[in-house]
Amino acid sequence: MDLEELRAEDKGVWKRHHEQLHNSEHFDDAAFYSMSLLADTAALFDYAPTSLLVIDEVDHVAATARDTEKSAQTNRERLVSGGQLPPAFPSPLFSSTHILSLLEKSQLHLTYAPKLPTTAELPRSIVSGFEAQKPYGGRLQHMADDLLKLQNENNRIVIVSHQGERLQRLLEEQGVTSTLTKEIVETPDPKSISVLKGNLAEGWRHPHSKIALITDSELFGRKTLRRLRTGSSSTDRTFLADLETGDYVVHVEHGIGKFQGIVQMSESSGQREYLALEYMGTDRLYIPVDQIGRIQKYVGMSDREPKLNRLGTADWTKAKQKAQRSAEEIAAGLLEIYAARETSTGHAFEEDSPWQGEFEDKFPFIETPDQLRAITDVKGDMERARPMDRLIAGDVGYGKTEVALRATFKAAMSGKQVAILVPTTVLAQQHYDTFVSRMRDFPLKIAQLSRFRKRSEQEATICGLASGDINIVIGTHRVLQKDVVFEDLGLIVIDEEQRFGVQQKEQLKALRHNVDVVTLTATPIPRTLHMALSGLREISVIESPPERRLAVKTYVSIYHDEIVSNAIRNEIDRGGQVYFLHNRIQTINTWAERLKALLPSVNILVGHGQMSSNELEDVMYRFARGDAQVLLSTAIIENGLDIPNVNTIIINDAWRFGLAQLYQLRGRVGRSEAQAYAYFLYQKDQKLTEEAEKRLQTILEASELGAGFRIAMRDLEIRGAGNLLGADQHGHVTTIGFDLYTRMLRVAVQELQGTHVEAEESSPVVVDLPLDAYLPDEYMGSYGAKVREYQRLASLRTISSVEEAIADIRDRFGELPEPVANMATILRVKVRAIELGIPSITTYDRELLIKLPPGRRVNSALIAKAVGRQMRQGQHGLSWKGFEGSPEWPKQLLTLLDSVLRWDRPRRPEEQPVATGSGDIPRQ
Repeated sequence: MDLEELRAEDKGVWKRHHEQLHNSEHFDDAAFYSMSLLADTAALFDYAPTSLLVIDEVDHVAATARDTEKSAQTNRERLVSGGQLPPAFPSPLFSSTHILSLLEKSQLHLTYAPKLPTTAELPRSIVSGFEAQKPYGGRLQHMADDLLKLQNENNRIVIVSHQGERLQRLLEEQGVTSTLTKEIVETPDPKSISVLKGNLAEGWRHPHSKIALITDSELFGRKTLRRLRTGSSSTDRTFLADLETGDYVVHVEHGIGKFQGIVQMSESSGQREYLALEYMGTDRLYIPVDQIGRIQKYVGMSDREPKLNRLGTADWTKAKQKAQRSAEEIAAGLLEIYAARETSTGHAFEEDSPWQGEFEDKFPFIETPDQLRAITDVKGDMERARPMDRLIAGDVGYGKTEVALRATFKAAMSGKQVAILVPTTVLAQQHYDTFVSRMRDFPLKIAQLSRFRKRSEQEATICGLASGDINIVIGTHRVLQKDVVFEDLGLIVIDEEQRFGVQQKEQLKALRHNVDVVTLTATPIPRTLHMALSGLREISVIESPPERRLAVKTYVSIYHDEIVSNAIRNEIDRGGQVYFLHNRIQTINTWAERLKALLPSVNILVGHGQMSSNELEDVMYRFARGDAQVLLSTAIIENGLDIPNVNTIIINDAWRFGLAQLYQLRGRVGRSEAQAYAYFLYQKDQKLTEEAEKRLQTILEASELGAGFRIAMRDLEIRGAGNLLGADQHGHVTTIGFDLYTRMLRVAVQELQGTHVEAEESSPVVVDLPLDAYLPDEYMGSYGAKVREYQRLASLRTISSVEEAIADIRDRFGELPEPVANMATILRVKVRAIELGIPSITTYDRELLIKLPPGRRVNSALIAKAVGRQMRQGQHGLSWKGFEGSPEWPKQLLTLLDSVLRWDRPRRPEEQPVATGSGDIPRQ
């Protein structure tokens, strides 16, 4: 094999390995060369040519085989071109063609079929033979080819899509003829393709009946969280798609009201939609949807309902003024802390060493963008002379530990000691195993310290820390006790600091002096608070889910033994483990006997908080090691356990838990690439309260990745706020709402820092044209989608962002109906008015009025060319009488504004007005 084209450093490795192979010496990477050494390589299937071969989700296996081959080829080309791999070295993989040919020979294909019942009846019989529908991810040509193939095989094909009409046209362009229908009442004919407008979760195929169902899930991929791409509003997390009638909201100018829904009203300018708010007494306020950014969902510091404000009084103004003074005091205090930290000196670590790169290359996954940003933030802090105090906030399983690993390695390889503090002994053991596994190839000594270690082990660890012999210690608050002394501590990593007691937090404060600190938390940090404290409190937020992470499939149902038995057996059959949560210690052993009778061959461990610490630790450790398939426990698993092999959780009497607890519990599964399942069950004779039903409904609907930032506003966001703001501010937050208070805090911080503060909607641009403009329910498909689009459209400030949004809506929902096309026109006019500094474009008595800034004139030739001689220019602006007599008046108006932008652009004033649309309409 020719090694001459390899890099010098790689050439030496390859030559050494060849010599070891020649001498029959064993070394770690020997298996890498197996394909070139073995004359007759074989796949697993080759060892059982006559056995029954069962393939689970054959389409997924086939797709994975093709994707793996493609990825391997790309990786191979990169290594060869980089001089790291000889060009003639054979591929260690079988070709996907070979694998697929073996799949074709399999006699039985399985696919996940059952869904939970939603009634009190026993589960129905499950019809076998269903197959998962192939995903297309927007590749219509591939789908068209498959449809023609299915048609030729006499299949009946049904496509259910929210974009039914548009999809039919797209299929026709691909040469596929289909029938658009409103409903199917009889079995379709063979070879027929029926398209229905609607929404279904996912499709399937049933070869025996020759029926294929395809949905948007297969056509365009599964739904994911869509981030707002423009605007600085924080509403994407704290509002609005979850808003329901009766929820409390805060209007920045009018105070706390109660949301009564979205209503359509006929005004002089046409049909529009408004947010209806109820205030004290009989007061009502109707907010135009283009002013949606002025209101937020109310979040307080307790469960008590807030007091409604009365319109037209000074109460709200006084409450805001008091909160403003409080925010300014906090800002001043934060700046003092910040200034003190800036002047203190710590250790400035050197830039990454080659070993750091080698360590990071061993990370077996692809880093997410947020994860990389957090790693860069931490390293940047460590390389500065002042002590770091950074908070890493991210959803469960989003890669915070990897950030800590890289920071720890950087510090330890620089000769500094690292202390990693965790709240539970089980988590200490898990972190210890993770750190030892990742760092075993490097000269670092890692120890574990907790009060449950043997006394001799504790004493040896303490001596090693004092002498500097131990580089990294992982432990509980035992690490904080007085007998633990470090020779040269450089970094502290704290996992979930809020779960330590008051005394431990005080000890942590003492440790923080001149030492770098990284704190990890799964408690979401609201964006407004993040923005308010940016620059004062270093915060890195990890929101992007890991590569190939799947949302947990969530079911809510009445308890049935069949459901539990199937769920546990399905998980065990794929080599996984199960959490079964029963949160009553008095009856937990009864449930253990019931599960053993239901599943006699399954090993079950029981764990709860009344066990001794040693007993509980032993149970958790044995389960993490894989000694049992099911852990029956109380809610002690809510925090701390991270076992990627557990991908099913069953929660009995789920109605007893709060929303935040349900979310945290569901986060215990789905930590790997495997599809995870969560079952929230309640007993048949249990009558649920309205609140309990609402909690279970919310956890069922909020199952997408990263849902932690919107699911439990009060439970999760305020817990995060309390940690950062402190208890003194609870009264002000309760009075004016969390979001508005943190916005005030941000402004106060910016003013004290001397940075520019943008005025929020201080001089609104009013655009009120006689057009029916709204998003119809039947076009948008769901209330949540409608509100999210209103949110996004209200935040747009540039011409390019408007065009991008309009194109996106057309692509997702189909051709624009007239009310939506009119909305697009108004948005286009509005952003041009912002660009030109025009205060208002309105109509009165069949006359269109464009108010110009003081002293502003428009070139008369431009007016005549765009509109004609009907438009006049006066002292205050432009007027166009009888404008509606021209069918093309919206197009002419836009032409005029574009002409002025191109040829007669004014100098932009320092503070541009912000578009909000027409004013509020008070109804009393």
